Amino acid sequence: MRKYQAILISTDGIDYVTDFHKSESVQDVWDAIANMGSKWFFYPIPFVIKANAFHNTNERILDIPDNFPLELKNKSVKTVMKWIADNQDYIKASMS
Repeated sequence: MRKYQAILISTDGIDYVTDFHKSESVQDVWDAIANMGSKWFFYPIPFVIKANAFHNTNERILDIPDNFPLELKNKSVKTVMKWIADNQDYIKASMS
């Protein structure tokens, strides 16, 4: 059975952490993210990727936050991190 996890990216698009490994569904990851409180204050931009497959930034984004452009879905983590770094006005507006 496929498992999922969150990748949480910093607002500057430079750093990330993963969490909620081995979630049973994409929705389980989003539910865990919704209940994490301020735990990931420094990594506030969440996405969903496959669990146990993340070894580099070439992994594909499976799901995105509602307020992000749809074209980021199915892009590599590396591409999304670059997009975040290159679109700081959008990031600041979406985080306020």
